[in-house]
Amino acid sequence: MDQLVLPGLSEAVVSFLLSVITYLLKLLVQEIRQMKRDQLELRDMFLWLKAEQQNIREWLDSQLKQIKSEE
Repeated sequence: MDQLVLPGLSEAVVSFLLSVITYLLKLLVQEIRQMKRDQLELRDMFLWLKAEQQNIREWLDSQLKQIKSEE
């Protein structure tokens, strides 16, 4: 009788462990997708900030030239 219970129990444990592994893999895939979206957003923000920095630098250079020409 004990021999019949043990294989059924081990099958249930294996099934449960496979379910847990599947769930964790699903979460991992979701996290990777979210990281890719965040990376693209950061890249776009970086490019925008770089362009803004260039605009500010050009504006400051023009202001400095104007101040020097007034002296």
